[in-house]
Amino acid sequence: MDQELSNKRFFFYRKVDFTMNIITFFYLIALFYTLIYWFAIFVWLFRTALLLALVLGIIETIQANRFARQYQERDRYYQQLNQQEVFSLLDSQQQTSSFLQFQKRKQGAA
Repeated sequence: MDQELSNKRFFFYRKVDFTMNIITFFYLIALFYTLIYWFAIFVWLFRTALLLALVLGIIETIQANRFARQYQERDRYYQQLNQQEVFSLLDSQQQTSSFLQFQKRKQGAA
């Protein structure tokens, strides 16, 4: 359930990011046009663009950190599972080898 929700959020933010890239493209065209023909609006648009970039950068950084934390927790969980499997395999191998040594000693004594 958490994985599904996490994936939905991830793809939602990817869609938002893609949409913002398209809007930014046309915004830059308008910015360039106003730079040439109407400088007062250019200054206003440029300040707005800087503010928008700051806000979107903060949002993307927060999301990236959240997803990184989730994947680190998942990786830690799988590492612990793998270590438990390795230790259980080692224990079973040690038990088998000690049993074989016991059998050899038993045969040697007989």
